[in-house]
Amino acid sequence: MNANTLKIKESINNSCNSLRDEFPKWKTSILIATLIWFTTTVLQIDRLFFQYDEETKNLLIVKLSYFGFLVCFIKFFIYAKSKISEGDPEFLRGWQVFRVYFSILSVLMLILWPGTWIWDDLGIILSISDYSNFCAWQHIFSGYFHDIFLQLFPFPAGIIVIRNFINALCVAFAVVKIEKLFNIGKLNCTFLDYFIKLIPFLLPPVLIYQFSGYRIGQYIYLELVLFTMLIAKVKERTYISWPYSIFLIFLCVVCSTWRTEAFIYIPATCIAICFIDKKFLSNQRKFDIFLLIVIGFICCNHVQKNALGNKNYELISLTSPCAAVVNVANKETEKDLLDKINKVMSVDVILNNANARGEELFWALGIVKNGYTTDEFNDFFKSFIILSMKHPEAVFKERWKMFILATASGNNAWIPSTYALFDYDNNSAAKAAISKNWFAFKPPFKKNTKKTC
Repeated sequence: MNANTLKIKESINNSCNSLRDEFPKWKTSILIATLIWFTTTVLQIDRLFFQYDEETKNLLIVKLSYFGFLVCFIKFFIYAKSKISEGDPEFLRGWQVFRVYFSILSVLMLILWPGTWIWDDLGIILSISDYSNFCAWQHIFSGYFHDIFLQLFPFPAGIIVIRNFINALCVAFAVVKIEKLFNIGKLNCTFLDYFIKLIPFLLPPVLIYQFSGYRIGQYIYLELVLFTMLIAKVKERTYISWPYSIFLIFLCVVCSTWRTEAFIYIPATCIAICFIDKKFLSNQRKFDIFLLIVIGFICCNHVQKNALGNKNYELISLTSPCAAVVNVANKETEKDLLDKINKVMSVDVILNNANARGEELFWALGIVKNGYTTDEFNDFFKSFIILSMKHPEAVFKERWKMFILATASGNNAWIPSTYALFDYDNNSAAKAAISKNWFAFKPPFKKNTKKTC
């Protein structure tokens, strides 16, 4: 047996011994979680929301994940309670911040009940309501986390309640850690102290998404915790345990895959970890963390791509700039490039609707053709890149127009076909959701008035 084999065997034995030593600390959490899981599963409270006649792969995944969620949450609750009882200053301060912020969110929840559901977020809960899929179009994590939360509170507002609870924990953690890292003390005026430190999380643009079913309402708080953890461990110079490392890996994988553009968190996290002194995080542990992050990222992206089934999700982001270059392209000298684009996106539809926005071209006018192959998509993408390089001014003009629209800086910073949940004449997702009896059509204190901006 060579030295490397012995080293691997020793490492496995050490890990098994560590797990054996840790089990007694988790026994109470596992027992309580088992009781809750067994009760809610046997009583099938999930059927208050879900409609299903047979077990599916997704149902089994959700049930197992729900148990894991309960175990981790109860373990944290017991640990936090013990720390607060011991008078730990960080946990006491965190408890104070959590109480204030969650109390504000609870009052807002009563006012906004069942939340600020609008359009695509309704599509998520409609898609997941039979355990058939996790709604890959809004990313599998969106439907996956919704499914888990609905096991405990099987109604749409329950998702918002649990998310607000988790978000309040994230805010408390971030505030306490930042206060400690940068020596920011409490102000003499308690009201002013909480106002200054919590106001960033109570601004209308933040709350409108936080009380909706969109992923960003949860995602931004997980990002906040990830950043805070990395900064804290670089500056604090304290030992990093395996549970802390596992949680860091989980956050990095979720944040880097839940939104496409966030892949940058993979190298950013790895670079930040490199700055941690090896006295507090060994080089072997760093390598293990890097490896697990990369494996998690690759696996999650693979599952997401398989769930999507085609390249349409990538195409929707290219629709507007592609239409811009097609409209200015020379129909004779650049015919070969346009023909390759036409294999995937209809050039005729683009030319006949020169003023249409990308979303309108994709959803209403059917610009994307069915049955395109991977080779045709690759040829399409290469042709789009070539045309963009030949006509950069068209791409820049379209992107700038989209930027102005997205930042609400222009005069038309609204979409006329989007309505509030209770003003749903033209909202097909809202009609479908209302038919499921998940929402009251005319609840108390709600006016059924139509607004378009």
